[in-house]
Order: sequence, then C-alpha cells, then structure tokens
Amino acid sequence: MDEKWIPFNLNSSIKVKLTDLGYQRLADFNNLLCGSWINCVTRTLSYYKDQADENGYTEFQAWDFIRKFGGVTIHGGPEYYEMDILIKIE
Repeated sequence: MDEKWIPFNLNSSIKVKLTDLGYQRLADFNNLLCGSWINCVTRTLSYYKDQADENGYTEFQAWDFIRKFGGVTIHGGPEYYEMDILIKIE
C-alpha cells in the first residue's frame, strides 16, 4: 500500500466542532489567564459558542488548538470536540 503525505504547517488553520465541554474549556482557559493580565475580559461558554461559524465550527491555528486541548485529549475520555476536523488548504 502506497502512503501519500502532504505537508501541514502548525500555523495553518483548522476548524473543529466543540462540545459544550470544549466551549467551557476555552472560557476557563481564558479566565485563568485573566488573573495575570491587566484589563482582561472574562468570557463565558456562550461567548465562545457565539464565535462558531454557521456550521458550528470554531477556527484555530493548529498549534493553539493543541495547546488548549492536547492535555485533555484522551482515548475514551470526555468529549471536548468532535473527532473530524477541517484543515484549511492554502
């Protein structure tokens, strides 16, 4: 079987459908950082849900998604997002 590989830059955009648990993780991640930032605005789950596109996808740079969700991505663990993602082809 021949494998085909394409290059993918971690600065490139991906889109992911988050669950409510995923949206809450974004809010918690932001709000935790607010403790050390001047004039930081705390966010809610609803704020991040409103940022999703018309199909329910939230856009991230791939490295940022890994930073925010890599530590909670576990086989059989809580679902923070759907497994199928969209990768932007440039």
